[in-house]
Amino acid sequence: TGGEDISGTELPEIDFAKLKEINSDVVAWLYAPETPINYPVVQGSDDEHYLNHLFDGTKNKNGCLFIEQKNRTDFTDDNTVIYGHNLASGSMFAGLMEYKDASYAKRHPYVYLITEDASYRIEIFSAHVTEPESDAYNIRLGTAENYREWILEMARESTFRASMKMTTKERIVTLSTCSYERKNARFVVHGRLVKM
Repeated sequence: TGGEDISGTELPEIDFAKLKEINSDVVAWLYAPETPINYPVVQGSDDEHYLNHLFDGTKNKNGCLFIEQKNRTDFTDDNTVIYGHNLASGSMFAGLMEYKDASYAKRHPYVYLITEDASYRIEIFSAHVTEPESDAYNIRLGTAENYREWILEMARESTFRASMKMTTKERIVTLSTCSYERKNARFVVHGRLVKM
């Protein structure tokens, strides 16, 4: 894996065999240029373990980026949710907060997902503050009509406008972290998955 994107972004070279020796839960690598986000993504047997365990299994409040337990690990669900902490140190998913700024979103339209089989560009179309029970976390969007409604709802909520023509066949990745506007607030960044 690795190589260059259309934007000229050089992707990191990931040795999945070596990562699997450390932790067999690894499913992907997430890279967001010009941020500290350059981390492995795992899926545990629940959505609790990796909140306070590092990739190597060490207990640590920084945790690890992880996929929603109900999601398939091959990113074929309508919406795959990746969770990570928003840390004061600026690490893990703290960098997502930059998407509250429309000009930042315009300058950083892509985040990259690397799996053992392929590299993907996540083309960002929405970012907003929400609640843990919101529709943003729906992983199966149902009919084409429901899908369209969901896309429009996420676009309406967004802190910026993306001029992107979406279809009802897109696969979505949602990056989720804590936000501190109010109790239990979450900040989510949605993008469509495009194979490179």
